[in-house]
Amino acid sequence: MKRILPDVAAAVLLVLLVLFHHGPELLGAGVTAFVDSSRFFFPVWKWAQVVWQDGLIPLWNPLFGTGQPFLADPQTTSAYPPVPLLYLILPPMRAFAWLLASHHAWTLLGFYAFAR
Repeated sequence: MKRILPDVAAAVLLVLLVLFHHGPELLGAGVTAFVDSSRFFFPVWKWAQVVWQDGLIPLWNPLFGTGQPFLADPQTTSAYPPVPLLYLILPPMRAFAWLLASHHAWTLLGFYAFAR
């Protein structure tokens, strides 16, 4: 038990740091995102949310160029469970912020585990 306590404390600290850093965004004060995130993923995921809420399956996205496959394109991450789940229960900006923050936390925890 004594051996696991420092690891649990470090994991909690790392998650708290992510929550502190992303706190305003998670509460709805906008989103800080870089080029690919803001120009590709946010519009794609927002479009998919609208299509799913209309009761349709987003097989084809007619808004990109002259259209492109959506569900079959791995870059859209449409089959990645956190994306449709968060966009189903949260507004688009907040869902996007939670996805960014959760991936930052997951990355920090992975780096910590790798360093150990």
